[in-house]
Amino acid sequence: MRSLNLDQLRAFVEVVERGSFTAAAKELNLTQPAVTHQVQELERRFQVSLVERFGKRAYLTQAGEKLIEHARTLLDEDSRAHVAMRRFGDGWLGRVRVGTSMTLLMYVLPPILRQLKTDHPQLEINLKTGLTTTTLQMLKINALDLGLCALPVEDPAFETVPLLNDEPMKSVVAVGLGASIVPSLSLGAGHVSAANMLVRSLSPRVSRRVGLVRLRGKRATDGMELVFEALLALRQLPSAKSIKL
Repeated sequence: MRSLNLDQLRAFVEVVERGSFTAAAKELNLTQPAVTHQVQELERRFQVSLVERFGKRAYLTQAGEKLIEHARTLLDEDSRAHVAMRRFGDGWLGRVRVGTSMTLLMYVLPPILRQLKTDHPQLEINLKTGLTTTTLQMLKINALDLGLCALPVEDPAFETVPLLNDEPMKSVVAVGLGASIVPSLSLGAGHVSAANMLVRSLSPRVSRRVGLVRLRGKRATDGMELVFEALLALRQLPSAKSIKL
């Protein structure tokens, strides 16, 4: 059996909604015989009468009442499909899904993401926080496009680009509430209050290498390339140093 013809369904719906073949033809910019032919083709396909004429008016049969429910749904889906595809032709750069740690999301990524959205408002960026093992798993099943992960990543399925060292630091709160080991990235300007706080490096120092990871051979979209290049700016971050506040 042949697939349903959307043009025939559209003619059928217009006849019903306009109340006549003539009005439907005017709306569709077709001749009245062309619209009549479209509806007749549908009737021949299903071997039922879909529309009855009384005078100049067109009315649904019982079969027509049932078909028009499906026809409207199919035409709505067709319209949504056209809208979705048109986005790709109108400068939309698509969706880019990035996996990252909470530390990087809070203290490093905001200015990069803000600049990306300013320069490319049609770029959609989705962020997912989690451990490196989770990010790598999601990259493998195509649930993420890019990942910011702790290195090394030994799996040959991935391409990695080293970005920065993140050195854990020990901060002792002067008011006596205790001590906390935190990433040095969280101690940058504007991230912590300088009042009554002493910050010292661990001895011996402990650091982790953070890299940009993607699945080897994955086809890159324009949006993915934009985000990838923007994240490479993390290589310019200054090395972590001991800071006394």
